[in-house]
Amino acid sequence: MIDKNAIAAQIAIIIGVGLERSRAIVDAFEYFFVDKVVEKMAGIQMKELVERKNPYLYRATGVATCEEYIQRAFREYVAGMRWTYFGHFCESVAQIMSGGIKPEGKGEIDLEVWRGGEAFMYAIKSGASGLNASSQKKAIDDLDFAANRFAEEGIVAHKKIGFGYGRRVKYEKDDVELMASKDFWAEMSGDEDFYVKFLDVAEALSPLFQVNMDVPDRLLTEARELFCEGETIRWDKVIRMVSG
Repeated sequence: MIDKNAIAAQIAIIIGVGLERSRAIVDAFEYFFVDKVVEKMAGIQMKELVERKNPYLYRATGVATCEEYIQRAFREYVAGMRWTYFGHFCESVAQIMSGGIKPEGKGEIDLEVWRGGEAFMYAIKSGASGLNASSQKKAIDDLDFAANRFAEEGIVAHKKIGFGYGRRVKYEKDDVELMASKDFWAEMSGDEDFYVKFLDVAEALSPLFQVNMDVPDRLLTEARELFCEGETIRWDKVIRMVSG
Protein backbone atom coordinates (compact mmCIF):
# COMPACT_ATOMS: atom_id res chain seq x y z
CA MET A 1 0.00 0.00 0.00
CA ILE A 2 1.42 3.36 -1.04
CA ASP A 3 1.41 5.94 1.75
CA LYS A 4 -0.01 9.05 0.09
CA ASN A 5 0.27 11.02 3.30
CA ALA A 6 4.00 10.36 3.36
CA ILE A 7 4.29 11.51 -0.25
CA ALA A 8 2.35 14.67 0.56
CA ALA A 9 4.63 15.34 3.54
CA GLN A 10 7.69 14.89 1.35
CA ILE A 11 6.32 17.30 -1.26
CA ALA A 12 5.50 19.86 1.43
CA ILE A 13 9.16 19.84 2.47
CA ILE A 14 10.46 20.00 -1.12
CA ILE A 15 8.50 23.09 -2.13
CA GLY A 16 7.92 24.64 1.28
CA VAL A 17 4.12 24.58 1.45
CA GLY A 18 1.57 23.34 3.95
CA LEU A 19 0.11 19.86 3.87
CA GLU A 20 -3.21 21.09 2.47
CA ARG A 21 -1.57 22.23 -0.75
CA SER A 22 0.79 19.28 -1.00
CA ARG A 23 -2.14 16.87 -0.58
CA ALA A 24 -3.98 18.79 -3.31
CA ILE A 25 -1.00 18.16 -5.62
CA VAL A 26 -1.06 14.44 -4.82
CA ASP A 27 -4.80 14.28 -5.48
CA ALA A 28 -4.39 16.18 -8.76
CA PHE A 29 -1.66 13.79 -9.91
CA GLU A 30 -3.93 10.84 -9.32
CA TYR A 31 -7.06 12.39 -10.79
CA PHE A 32 -5.72 14.24 -13.82
CA PHE A 33 -2.87 11.89 -14.73
CA VAL A 34 -2.86 8.38 -13.27
CA ASP A 35 -6.61 7.73 -13.26
CA LYS A 36 -7.09 9.26 -16.72
CA VAL A 37 -4.30 7.17 -18.23
CA VAL A 38 -5.70 3.98 -16.69
CA GLU A 39 -9.23 4.80 -17.84
CA LYS A 40 -8.14 5.61 -21.38
CA MET A 41 -5.98 2.50 -21.71
CA ALA A 42 -8.81 0.28 -20.49
CA GLY A 43 -11.21 1.65 -23.08
CA ILE A 44 -8.97 2.01 -26.11
CA GLN A 45 -10.43 0.50 -29.28
CA MET A 46 -8.57 -0.94 -32.24
CA LYS A 47 -9.91 1.58 -34.74
CA GLU A 48 -8.92 4.44 -32.44
CA LEU A 49 -5.44 2.96 -32.08
CA VAL A 50 -4.60 2.44 -35.75
CA GLU A 51 -6.52 5.19 -37.52
CA ARG A 52 -4.20 7.87 -36.10
CA LYS A 53 -1.05 6.03 -37.17
CA ASN A 54 0.38 6.32 -40.67
CA PRO A 55 0.60 2.82 -42.20
CA TYR A 56 2.93 4.07 -44.92
CA LEU A 57 5.42 5.17 -42.26
CA TYR A 58 5.17 1.89 -40.38
CA ARG A 59 5.80 -0.15 -43.51
CA ALA A 60 8.62 2.14 -44.66
CA THR A 61 10.39 1.65 -41.32
CA GLY A 62 10.30 -2.12 -41.47
CA VAL A 63 7.35 -3.09 -39.28
CA ALA A 64 6.69 -6.64 -40.41
CA THR A 65 4.66 -8.63 -37.87
CA CYS A 66 1.23 -8.16 -36.39
CA GLU A 67 2.52 -8.04 -32.83
CA GLU A 68 5.27 -5.54 -33.73
CA TYR A 69 2.72 -3.28 -35.43
CA ILE A 70 0.29 -3.24 -32.50
CA GLN A 71 3.06 -2.94 -29.90
CA ARG A 72 4.54 0.09 -31.63
CA ALA A 73 1.19 1.76 -32.34
CA PHE A 74 0.17 1.20 -28.73
CA ARG A 75 3.40 2.63 -27.29
CA GLU A 76 3.14 5.74 -29.46
CA TYR A 77 -0.53 6.20 -28.62
CA VAL A 78 0.13 5.91 -24.89
CA ALA A 79 3.08 8.32 -25.10
CA GLY A 80 0.88 10.99 -26.66
CA MET A 81 -1.89 10.34 -24.18
CA ARG A 82 0.46 10.67 -21.20
CA TRP A 83 1.74 13.98 -22.58
CA THR A 84 -1.83 15.31 -22.72
CA TYR A 85 -2.89 14.19 -19.26
CA PHE A 86 0.35 15.25 -17.60
CA GLY A 87 -0.27 18.69 -19.09
CA HIS A 88 -3.64 18.75 -17.34
CA PHE A 89 -1.90 17.87 -14.09
CA CYS A 90 0.56 20.74 -14.55
CA GLU A 91 -2.34 23.13 -15.11
CA SER A 92 -3.80 21.95 -11.80
CA VAL A 93 -0.48 22.49 -10.00
CA ALA A 94 -0.40 26.04 -11.37
CA GLN A 95 -3.87 26.61 -9.92
CA ILE A 96 -2.91 25.14 -6.56
CA MET A 97 0.30 27.15 -6.25
CA SER A 98 -1.13 30.46 -7.49
CA GLY A 99 -4.53 30.29 -5.80
CA GLY A 100 -6.13 30.97 -9.17
CA ILE A 101 -9.03 29.29 -10.92
CA LYS A 102 -9.75 27.81 -14.30
CA PRO A 103 -12.37 30.18 -15.73
CA GLU A 104 -15.44 28.71 -17.39
CA GLY A 105 -16.26 29.48 -21.00
CA LYS A 106 -12.95 31.16 -21.83
CA GLY A 107 -11.55 28.60 -24.25
CA GLU A 108 -7.77 28.37 -24.19
CA ILE A 109 -7.45 30.35 -20.95
CA ASP A 110 -6.42 27.77 -18.35
CA LEU A 111 -5.83 30.00 -15.36
CA GLU A 112 -7.10 33.31 -14.00
CA VAL A 113 -5.36 34.92 -11.03
CA TRP A 114 -6.29 38.20 -9.35
CA ARG A 115 -3.58 40.39 -7.88
CA GLY A 116 -4.15 43.93 -6.62
CA GLY A 117 -7.50 44.23 -8.39
CA GLU A 118 -6.02 43.24 -11.75
CA ALA A 119 -6.66 40.05 -13.72
CA PHE A 120 -3.79 37.86 -14.87
CA MET A 121 -4.83 35.37 -17.53
CA TYR A 122 -2.72 32.42 -18.61
CA ALA A 123 -2.92 29.99 -21.49
CA ILE A 124 -0.74 27.11 -20.29
CA LYS A 125 1.18 24.93 -22.74
CA SER A 126 3.20 21.85 -21.82
CA GLY A 127 6.13 23.13 -23.86
CA ALA A 128 7.03 25.36 -26.77
CA SER A 129 6.41 22.50 -29.21
CA GLY A 130 2.75 22.54 -28.17
CA LEU A 131 2.36 26.11 -29.39
CA ASN A 132 1.83 25.65 -33.11
CA ALA A 133 0.35 28.37 -35.30
CA SER A 134 -3.22 27.17 -34.79
CA SER A 135 -3.08 26.82 -31.00
CA GLN A 136 -1.19 30.11 -30.72
CA LYS A 137 -3.86 31.96 -32.67
CA LYS A 138 -6.66 30.40 -30.63
CA ALA A 139 -4.92 31.25 -27.35
CA ILE A 140 -4.30 34.84 -28.42
CA ASP A 141 -7.85 35.28 -29.67
CA ASP A 142 -9.30 34.00 -26.38
CA LEU A 143 -6.93 36.15 -24.31
CA ASP A 144 -7.78 39.23 -26.38
CA PHE A 145 -11.52 38.61 -26.10
CA ALA A 146 -11.40 38.16 -22.33
CA ALA A 147 -9.15 41.20 -21.89
CA ASN A 148 -11.55 43.34 -23.89
CA ARG A 149 -14.44 42.24 -21.71
CA PHE A 150 -12.46 43.15 -18.60
CA ALA A 151 -11.55 46.53 -20.15
CA GLU A 152 -15.25 47.31 -20.61
CA GLU A 153 -15.58 46.97 -16.83
CA GLY A 154 -12.53 49.16 -16.21
CA ILE A 155 -10.37 46.22 -15.14
CA VAL A 156 -6.74 45.90 -16.19
CA ALA A 157 -6.04 42.43 -17.63
CA HIS A 158 -2.63 40.88 -18.30
CA LYS A 159 -2.34 38.29 -21.08
CA LYS A 160 0.24 35.53 -20.77
CA ILE A 161 1.18 32.21 -22.30
CA GLY A 162 3.18 30.03 -19.92
CA PHE A 163 5.19 26.90 -20.68
CA GLY A 164 5.24 24.01 -18.23
CA TYR A 165 8.77 23.26 -19.35
CA GLY A 166 11.24 24.73 -21.82
CA ARG A 167 12.29 28.13 -23.06
CA ARG A 168 9.96 30.71 -24.49
CA VAL A 169 9.71 31.05 -28.25
CA LYS A 170 9.97 34.22 -30.29
CA TYR A 171 6.74 36.15 -30.60
CA GLU A 172 5.88 39.55 -31.98
CA LYS A 173 2.66 40.51 -30.17
CA ASP A 174 3.78 43.06 -27.62
CA ASP A 175 0.80 42.82 -25.27
CA VAL A 176 1.04 39.05 -24.76
CA GLU A 177 3.87 37.77 -22.58
CA LEU A 178 5.36 34.39 -23.42
CA MET A 179 6.89 32.87 -20.30
CA ALA A 180 9.66 30.31 -20.17
CA SER A 181 8.96 27.56 -17.64
CA LYS A 182 11.42 29.05 -15.13
CA ASP A 183 9.55 32.36 -15.12
CA PHE A 184 6.10 30.79 -15.29
CA TRP A 185 6.60 28.55 -12.27
CA ALA A 186 8.23 31.39 -10.33
CA GLU A 187 5.17 33.54 -10.94
CA MET A 188 2.85 30.70 -9.92
CA SER A 189 4.69 29.85 -6.72
CA GLY A 190 6.67 32.93 -5.69
CA ASP A 191 9.79 30.73 -5.71
CA GLU A 192 12.50 31.36 -8.33
CA ASP A 193 13.69 27.76 -7.98
CA PHE A 194 10.30 26.06 -8.20
CA TYR A 195 10.97 24.86 -11.75
CA VAL A 196 13.90 22.83 -10.37
CA LYS A 197 12.07 21.65 -7.26
CA PHE A 198 9.19 20.45 -9.43
CA LEU A 199 11.51 17.70 -10.70
CA ASP A 200 11.79 16.37 -7.15
CA VAL A 201 8.03 16.66 -6.75
CA ALA A 202 7.60 14.53 -9.87
CA GLU A 203 9.96 11.92 -8.46
CA ALA A 204 8.07 11.87 -5.16
CA LEU A 205 4.81 11.27 -7.03
CA SER A 206 6.20 8.49 -9.24
CA PRO A 207 5.24 5.56 -6.92
CA LEU A 208 1.60 6.47 -7.57
CA PHE A 209 2.00 5.73 -11.28
CA GLN A 210 1.37 2.00 -11.04
CA VAL A 211 0.13 1.42 -14.57
CA ASN A 212 0.56 -1.71 -16.67
CA MET A 213 1.93 -0.43 -19.97
CA ASP A 214 1.70 -3.79 -21.80
CA VAL A 215 -0.56 -4.10 -24.82
CA PRO A 216 -3.89 -5.66 -23.77
CA ASP A 217 -4.32 -9.16 -25.17
CA ARG A 218 -7.71 -8.18 -26.56
CA LEU A 219 -6.08 -5.71 -28.96
CA LEU A 220 -3.70 -8.34 -30.34
CA THR A 221 -6.59 -10.77 -30.72
CA GLU A 222 -8.72 -8.18 -32.50
CA ALA A 223 -5.86 -7.21 -34.81
CA ARG A 224 -5.41 -10.81 -35.88
CA GLU A 225 -9.11 -11.02 -36.62
CA LEU A 226 -9.27 -7.76 -38.57
CA PHE A 227 -6.12 -7.45 -40.64
CA CYS A 228 -3.56 -10.12 -39.81
CA GLU A 229 -3.10 -13.69 -40.97
CA GLY A 230 -1.03 -15.26 -38.24
CA GLU A 231 1.77 -12.75 -37.80
CA THR A 232 1.52 -11.48 -41.38
CA ILE A 233 0.00 -8.03 -41.68
CA ARG A 234 -2.51 -7.53 -44.45
CA TRP A 235 -1.57 -3.94 -45.21
CA ASP A 236 -4.32 -3.69 -47.80
CA LYS A 237 -6.87 -4.25 -45.03
CA VAL A 238 -5.12 -1.77 -42.75
CA ILE A 239 -5.15 0.97 -45.36
CA ARG A 240 -8.81 0.44 -46.10
CA MET A 241 -9.63 0.62 -42.39
CA VAL A 242 -7.86 3.95 -41.86
CA SER A 243 -8.67 5.58 -45.20
CA GLY A 244 -12.38 4.96 -45.67
